[in-house]
Amino acid sequence: MLPLILDEANKAGIEFNMYSTGKKEVRTKCPFCKADANRSEKFYLSLNATKNAFKCWFCQEGGGVIKFIALLQGTSEDEVKKQIFKGQERPKPKAHPAERLKKEQLQEIGLTPPKYQKDYLSYRRELDHTYKRWQEHQHQEKRDAYSLFYGLETKQAKIDMVREYAKRASLNSEEVMAEFVEAMFAHQKPSWAVDGEGLAYFFNHIDPQEFLEMAIGYLQEISNHYKEIEQEKKLMENYYKKLLERQYKKIS
Repeated sequence: MLPLILDEANKAGIEFNMYSTGKKEVRTKCPFCKADANRSEKFYLSLNATKNAFKCWFCQEGGGVIKFIALLQGTSEDEVKKQIFKGQERPKPKAHPAERLKKEQLQEIGLTPPKYQKDYLSYRRELDHTYKRWQEHQHQEKRDAYSLFYGLETKQAKIDMVREYAKRASLNSEEVMAEFVEAMFAHQKPSWAVDGEGLAYFFNHIDPQEFLEMAIGYLQEISNHYKEIEQEKKLMENYYKKLLERQYKKIS
C-alpha cells in the first residue's frame, strides 16, 4: 500500500494552508521551488488526497506520492519503491513537541493527550494548540518564579525559592539560578524576565487595600457588563416573539 501524500507532507514539516482543510485539494508551501517561502498568503503546492498526487502551480513540478517522497529525500523513485515495497525502514519523523508532553504536564493546563484523527490537519491543529498552551503555561510559571526571585531580599530566600521552582518544574536548580541571575543583569532581557520584574514592581509598590478595591471594582464592571448583555438578549427575544406572533396572525 502506498503512503498517503498528505501524511508524507506532514512528516516533512511542510507548512499547510489551514483554510484548505477538508477541501479536495490541500494547499501548502512548495518545498521544491520555494517561490512562496517569504509570501505568507501564497501556497503554490496542491496536494490531492484522492489521487495521492501533487502539483506546484508555480514551478509546475508534479506527480504521484513516490515522486513526491523521492524529491523530498533527494533520492530516486526506484530507491523510494525499495523502501516501500521491500520492507526497508524509512527514517522515522520527529514527534511533535505536544506528543512528548507527559499526562501530568497536560493536566497542569487542563488538557488531555490529543487523540489521533484521520483528518491529520485537524490533529495537527490540536497539537499546535496544545503546545502553545503549554508554552504559555511555562512562560507564566517562569515569570512568577522570577518575580519572586527578583523581589526577595536575602540570598538564602532566593536559593530556596529557586530550588522549589526547579523541583516543581523538573529542572536543574543550578541552571535556573544561573539563568535568573543572568536575566537580572542582562541589557536585553527575555520576555518572562521583563514581565516578572514588572509584576514584582507592581506588588512592591501598590497598597494591598488599594489593589483589593481595584480588583473588586473591575469584577463589578464585568458583572454589570454581563447584566446589560442579558437585558439586551431578553429585549431581542421579546421583539422576535412579537414579530413571529404578528406574522402568524397574518397567515391565519
